Amino acid sequence: MKYLLSLLFVFTLWSWNSRVQALGDTTSTSYTMSKQDSLVTFAMKFIGIDYCRGGKSKSCFDCSGFVYTMFAKFGIDLPRTSASQATVGKAVKDRKDIRRGDIIYFKGRNRKSKKVGHVGIVVQNDGYSIMFIHASTNHGIRLEELETSAYYKARFMGARRLIP
Repeated sequence: MKYLLSLLFVFTLWSWNSRVQALGDTTSTSYTMSKQDSLVTFAMKFIGIDYCRGGKSKSCFDCSGFVYTMFAKFGIDLPRTSASQATVGKAVKDRKDIRRGDIIYFKGRNRKSKKVGHVGIVVQNDGYSIMFIHASTNHGIRLEELETSAYYKARFMGARRLIP
């Protein structure tokens, strides 16, 4: 079910983006994607790419390498590690205020730890559940829904905004 929702979401983004590009400058209203939309649309193109430790190339990524590479494409320079990335930008204090394009970060494998060990990019927040894209060690680049993932829900630490 999650897979079908992910595909529907990707198709919706793709079709919206295609319509915007097809309009070009032929209308009196300017349709431009926000930097957050562009970032997320770009990141979605990498779904299915393999995970590899220390990776930050188009053939494989680790979590922080993925976030680093996606933001670099839009001129935003980030540190290389997930722990360092979780200190950049402005902290989003309330979970309901987390939005598309924010960095979302988690504890690593040890959920009792207080250290950041994983990072991703928020795709959407509907007020109930946060969907994010990240590099999973077992599945590569994929979408995840925070509320339906016991693993990430138990390790959620916060989010930071890099794009105002």
